[in-house]
Amino acid sequence: MPSHRPPSPANTCNILGFDTSGPYCAIGLHQTSGDVTTRFEQMPKGQAENLVPMLEELLADQGLTWSDLDALAVGIGPGNFTGIRISVSAARGLALGLGIPVLPVTNFESLLGPDPLAESQTQLVCLPAPRGASYAQLFENAQPSGQAFVISHAPAIIKLPPDTQVIGPNAPEIAALYEHRVIPIERKLVPEHTPTMLLQIAVNKWATGALSDDRPAPLYIKPPDAAPSRDTPPQTIL
Repeated sequence: MPSHRPPSPANTCNILGFDTSGPYCAIGLHQTSGDVTTRFEQMPKGQAENLVPMLEELLADQGLTWSDLDALAVGIGPGNFTGIRISVSAARGLALGLGIPVLPVTNFESLLGPDPLAESQTQLVCLPAPRGASYAQLFENAQPSGQAFVISHAPAIIKLPPDTQVIGPNAPEIAALYEHRVIPIERKLVPEHTPTMLLQIAVNKWATGALSDDRPAPLYIKPPDAAPSRDTPPQTIL
């Protein structure tokens, strides 16, 4: 990644954010004025073709160009494999060309929110995964603690201290697996709110200097369900 300009106060930055980890294109722009503009379109197909034109249109409508940006924000999942690749690849290419940093934001962070409950408490943030499982990540003091993992709904999934907050759409179901007291907080991601949440978290990261020279990477957690074909490949006759 190129060298980056130093972060400025949160209210004096232009950050362009986007997320395609679901069947949609979610984009938003935070400006130095504090104004936030977002757009959301359901898009089961065509994200790769439409993402950059949507971003260019948003910038133009706000009287800005690519060179006015201080940073990019990108949703890195977990979510749809192809969708995550599209947005992360776009973020890498744009950041390289513009010489600005990328602020990656996970869906766990978006679900927890920019102002998490009881920041000093341990929180297990959960998202739905295929076949009735859940993706999960522990947070301590509102910061990720360790790698994300998969929970299968069986007893003794992971040790949690008493009064841990279990946050997610299926929080009551996961909390019920524990004999000791954990606190279920039922909460789900609202796709239409994705660009707003993405920008709020990115602006907070920018303000605290949470930048990295590493390229943003997709958060897949598990390998894709697709398997290579077992059919014998055709022979090439020269």
